[in-house]
Amino acid sequence: MSTVLYRKYRPRKFSELKGQQTIKDILIHSINNDNFSHGYLFSGPRGTGKTTTARLFANAINDKMFKEKGDLSEYREDSIDIIEMDAASNRGIDEIRELRDNVNYLPAELGYKVYIIDEAHMLTKEAFNALLKTLEEPPKHVVFILATTEPHKIPVTILSRVTRLDFKLAESNELKEKIKNIAKEEKIKISDGAIDKLYKLSGGSFRDSESMLAKVIQSESDEITEETIDKVFGLLPEEGIINFLSSLENNDHDELSKVLMQIDDTHLDFFLEEALEYIVNNSKFESVIPLLLNIIENQKFYNNKKVYILAKLNNISNNVQAEASFNQTNKPEIQVKSQKSKVKDIEEDLQPANSIQNSDSQNSSSEDFIEALGNLIEKDDKRLGAIVKTCEFESIDSGKLILGNKYNFNIKYLNQKVNVEKIIDTAARLNSEIKGLEIASDKKKVQKKSTAPKVTIKKVEVKEEEQPKEVKTETKEKPKDESFDNSELVESIL
Repeated sequence: MSTVLYRKYRPRKFSELKGQQTIKDILIHSINNDNFSHGYLFSGPRGTGKTTTARLFANAINDKMFKEKGDLSEYREDSIDIIEMDAASNRGIDEIRELRDNVNYLPAELGYKVYIIDEAHMLTKEAFNALLKTLEEPPKHVVFILATTEPHKIPVTILSRVTRLDFKLAESNELKEKIKNIAKEEKIKISDGAIDKLYKLSGGSFRDSESMLAKVIQSESDEITEETIDKVFGLLPEEGIINFLSSLENNDHDELSKVLMQIDDTHLDFFLEEALEYIVNNSKFESVIPLLLNIIENQKFYNNKKVYILAKLNNISNNVQAEASFNQTNKPEIQVKSQKSKVKDIEEDLQPANSIQNSDSQNSSSEDFIEALGNLIEKDDKRLGAIVKTCEFESIDSGKLILGNKYNFNIKYLNQKVNVEKIIDTAARLNSEIKGLEIASDKKKVQKKSTAPKVTIKKVEVKEEEQPKEVKTETKEKPKDESFDNSELVESIL
């Protein structure tokens, strides 16, 4: 393929720009009313169209026919008055001083000089200080657009002098439509299942999805299917997901090792999310939900994620075996804990590390439910899923899921019709009783007693033995999750 897909199909008109409808409306309205800012900050995840939108805007403010036609009549890709800088490689004070000197010169061929500074957060403190005065009082013929994936690293003094627009990850229908259209233009057949998988793999990034599609097209000339995606990106089909979940459920360390070694390290996170989605959609392996949520949450902190997963299972298995062995050799004369207490400890080991541990099991179950609900929603809508995770479970009342949130702007967003529908549809997959939704604020707390949704945890079947009278019980400290030495395990795996 002679041209990279994301460059070949880069929008050259606002009408071709997918997603970011609110941002498009703001920019177009400001141009039509000659009321655009001298400085902008475009922030958001990579691959969401920040630089592309900056180029479109730079062309639009210099297009004399824009107001009449309602879109670009000409797209200039190499104008000397549209200057792009990569702050990652031009981050010093000398580069910014040169820019500061050049802004005073009038445009050579256009009405406005536009400076697009990509990865702006990479500028040094001294460079930001040098840029500050120019941003504060720029010449009338100059517009600055700073693009960044990390807006929190931009100094407050800079933020106060620019108009900030936040880009979001693509909605599933927007990104899938673009993949389908590109495949059509390239005369490539692609199944709906393959498109869906590409969307999930890209994480909502237009650029990533286009790069992945290009890779798949290069390796498959006939028809792209889900199997093609699995093969190209080192993923496992449904059978592999079942084997993975079965090995977790049965504490089968050897089988788990075999499955993990078949997965490409780059896409392990995606595989774990697919495994969780399989449980939700098929109502199987529900007993491993707490363990799987724990793995998904904590594996990201480890360099060798596969070793962590194996070690996690090995630790749980060793705890259970040690308990059983101790009980066999120390019959009822010396009892460390009652059998019911042991079962409870094993269940606690399977709880997510970030859940609130307390004596009320319903609170833990509620935390699991909110976490699972947020994770599933994030697959299609990152922002909505993240906000759902900030909610507190209140109750399920006559089929209505009631959630609490202390921020009014979150409540307003959650109550938007499209978001309500997404939450209800997803929650119903976790609990079939749920048919409706209500968001309660701190000012309107629900008085009904919470009824936490059930999260099934596989219990160890052990008969309770009568403890002899006047036998003192000893307290055994529960082993910490990551305190064991896994050096031998790492060597055996590697």
